[in-house]
Amino acid sequence: MILLSKKKIVYPVTYEKVKEIKADYIILNSGRNAGKSYAVKKLIILDHLLKGKKMMYIRRRKEEIKDKDFDYFDDMPINELTNGEYDSIGSYQKNLYLQKLDEKTGKFVNVELVGRQFALQSERAYRSHVYKDYTVGVYEEFVSTDIYLNSEPDMLLNLASTVLRNNKGVLYMIGNLTNRNNPYYRDWQLVNFGKQQLDTIDYYNIDDVKIALYRCPDSVGLNKMTFGHSKKAMDGVEYESTPQPKLFDDIENFRTIYTIVFEYNELKYLMLFLQHYNGNVVWYVMPKTTELQKNTRLVTNKFISGNPYATNGFIPLNGNEKDLFWHIANNNICFSDNLTGTEFWKFYKSMN
Repeated sequence: MILLSKKKIVYPVTYEKVKEIKADYIILNSGRNAGKSYAVKKLIILDHLLKGKKMMYIRRRKEEIKDKDFDYFDDMPINELTNGEYDSIGSYQKNLYLQKLDEKTGKFVNVELVGRQFALQSERAYRSHVYKDYTVGVYEEFVSTDIYLNSEPDMLLNLASTVLRNNKGVLYMIGNLTNRNNPYYRDWQLVNFGKQQLDTIDYYNIDDVKIALYRCPDSVGLNKMTFGHSKKAMDGVEYESTPQPKLFDDIENFRTIYTIVFEYNELKYLMLFLQHYNGNVVWYVMPKTTELQKNTRLVTNKFISGNPYATNGFIPLNGNEKDLFWHIANNNICFSDNLTGTEFWKFYKSMN
């Protein structure tokens, strides 16, 4: 049998480059297959786990946290990086372990506790615990095309404070999408992202906390099944914001009564008219990161023709919509983040 050697992939984002970045929050953002996760995982193994330090592995929702299917480190040469001491990193009861392969049974044996999986959605449940020797965290896919958690940036700050508070740690945030329309760039006012060149690092300092945003180089193009992708244009709206009202409870405790999309130039917002289980109703506005679907109720500032579901401005289509729009005019509305609210009111007032 002839063994075919695998061609080694050289990623544009390297371990050496990532290691040079010094900040409390390090954001790595680019398309897929740039090597962001690989570089961070190698750094975590060499600079933290093998020195007795522990890591937090963060995903957004509880259903993303699984023991059986935990394969985050499967592409790493654990045996080589640990000089033969360990063979893998696995999960058991959400705890992460350096593991050794038992040649007799063919199973991996948990040897040393090196971290834990955390669901950002359950952030409050972790607050009463002490996490000794945790010095590093990684939040994968923090930029999403799905609905973000209510006040998600604040939840991440609270989780980082809970787990890393005893050791001035570092949190890596890895994103495979490059749009600015997410609550982190907006709430943290990472104002230069839209103008930042590839393979450059911008630093921001907020209340003695240092944030680094590495706009990574283009990917190596391993995925041959995609086509027609184009970057969305940005309209140059400033990132300045003022405090805005947020939902008073988790969004899971509301039901959606009505949905519209508000479009202003190239920016889009998803607007949900929600009813809480206690009967209260409120509009909730968040950035829209997915494509507009057919027959979606659309409020826009653009020229429209032949679309019965679209109006130029907040012009009600019927009496029920008129009642719903009354809540907007009377400030019964809240937002996913401060910049969304600031921009919404700016655009709303310019159209009414």
